[in-house]
Amino acid sequence: QLVYKGHKQCGMVAFLSDGCADLVMDDGDDIDDVPLGDLSIAPSDTALEGEGLLAAIYVNLARCLLKSEATECLTLTATELQNEVVRLCSAALEKQGSEVTCRYLRAKARLALNSAEDAVEDLVEASKLDPTNQQVRALLKVAKRQWREQLKSDRKLMTE
Repeated sequence: QLVYKGHKQCGMVAFLSDGCADLVMDDGDDIDDVPLGDLSIAPSDTALEGEGLLAAIYVNLARCLLKSEATECLTLTATELQNEVVRLCSAALEKQGSEVTCRYLRAKARLALNSAEDAVEDLVEASKLDPTNQQVRALLKVAKRQWREQLKSDRKLMTE
């Protein structure tokens, strides 16, 4: 169940396209072209939904946000979008979501936010959990390189 900003009832996503969702609300109303940034996860009452299912929803929403290139449909800035991905993946990890996927997606967002050190931490943990995952290993190389560059830049600023 998702909550659409400004509405009191919850709804389900019927269709995702170009960074927007078409919703079917609990009262039967259809709402089209809702920016993903205007949606949030409804609080859950059951333990089952509150853990595994909710974690999967968080991960899928984070993945959709990362893939969304139609930013004109989103009410989020690029930085807000990346921060939302980090938040969703962190929430999924708390709910026992797929650690490798959560950490990989969160690392991608953290790299976009120039938080390479945090991205490296996520990717090292993900690679421990799945040492054969080529996507994780490739992004870890990128993250380490970006972190080294950030450290060099920081040292340069400190000596000036």
